[in-house]
Parts: sequence; structure tokens; C-alpha cells
Amino acid sequence: MEAQIIPQRTTEKTQRTTETIRVTLLQQLPIFSPYNEHKLRLYNKIILATLFLLPASMAFGQNRWSFSTDFDVLHNFKKQQHYWAVGQFVVINYHVTRKDGIYGWIGYHTDGKYKNELTAFAKSPLTNPQQVDYTNRGRMNFRELSFGWRHYLKGADDVEKGWGAYSLAGLGIMFGKITNVHSVIVDTATYNLPVLSGTASFRRITLDLGLGIERPLGGDIFLYSEAKIFVPISSYPTQYLRISNYAPLTATLNVGVRILF
Repeated sequence: MEAQIIPQRTTEKTQRTTETIRVTLLQQLPIFSPYNEHKLRLYNKIILATLFLLPASMAFGQNRWSFSTDFDVLHNFKKQQHYWAVGQFVVINYHVTRKDGIYGWIGYHTDGKYKNELTAFAKSPLTNPQQVDYTNRGRMNFRELSFGWRHYLKGADDVEKGWGAYSLAGLGIMFGKITNVHSVIVDTATYNLPVLSGTASFRRITLDLGLGIERPLGGDIFLYSEAKIFVPISSYPTQYLRISNYAPLTATLNVGVRILF
């Protein structure tokens, strides 16, 4: 059996695509703050690995893509930030083999609402009163961008009968926004507040893990359901979250449709 040779023009096209993505990311560098070059370098490696795997997989005769979209319910498990939200994921899969592939997805959700009962303490012993109790009503919203690997534990990406099961593992970037509203106005010059009022943004690098099942509906269309969890692996303090270390910790339950091309 003769080995297939990857045309030179395919490699050159891949290199040009890689350079275009690299330049685009560098131009958008401020959105990755405060991680900047260190975290961007990690995503450059992921994108480079993905792009250079494409022509390699073509040499083995496998060159299929699939597109999927779903509806999901999200829950934040972090202490003092519990909330529910609904959202959607849009996913592109490149199937390197019938069992393995590369995914890229973006997800967005409605605002999650939570409430904290807090106490602000006076900075000076001469201040009266020495403490002020207040309620913080928070709203959180985030978008998730992720790249990773998809592996079938049962079945394959193109089965015509029965059902399949697969696992997901990858790295993501979470772009979040917080809005806090206090029940009373507290002077920050006089009191130390555990949580500030107002609006702020945050970003997290996440480890994204998931399990899914799917069943063919016919005509290269599949119905699937997934359970995903997004575990923050980076953290930095913010006065707009009661607990900011490795937060939020969220999971989703998804139901959607995948179309194989």
C-alpha cells in the first residue's frame, strides 16, 4: 500500500493560516490581560498543534468535519456564588480518525443571580457605628472559549445504528463580567468592604472536562447530550467577588444536534 504524500502547497497554506491567527491574537492581546504573553503563548501552541495535525490526518484518508449546537443549563458550585443560568454552545469538530478528533467551542449564558449578607467594618476606632451590615446582590455572566480533544469510548463519529459515548478534555479561557448592587451605600473611605459595588471583568484559564452520549437520527445528523465541568486553573484577587480564588466553578448539562459533513 503506497504512502500518501502531503502536497507542499497544503503545508504552505497551513503555515500562512497559522501566521494569520498568530497576528490576529497578538493584535487582540489586551483581551487576555492580565495573562498577556504567558497565557497567549499556551494558546498559540494549541492552535499550532491543531493546524499541523490537519494535513497529517489527510495523509491517512480521514478528512471529516462536524458542526453542533445545543441548549444547556449551567450551575455555579462556588460557595456564596450559587446560581443557575441557561445558555448555548457552538462547536466545530475535526475528526482525525473515527474515534478521535479535535474540538473548538464557544459558549455563552444568561446572567446568574446570587446574594451575599455582608458586614463592612470601620477603619478607625473613632467611627460610629463600627460596622454596617448590608446585602450584596450580584449578577455574573461569562463566555467560554475552549480547544481540546474528543475521544469515543463506544462507537464512532459516524455510526448509523446504536449509540455512542465519548469524553472531552481541553483548555479554555473564561471571559466574565460581575455587577454588584448594595442594599445600602457604604463609604469606602470610612469602612473596609469585603465586596465592592459596581461592575468589573475577570478572566480565567480553565480545565474543561466532559462526557457525552449520542444517537444517530439519520442522514449524518446526531442527537447528543453532554455533561461538562469548567475547573479554573488560574486565579487572581478581585474585590468584586466574595470568594475569588479559582472561581467560578461551573458545570453544564447540554442537549443538542450534531451534523457530520
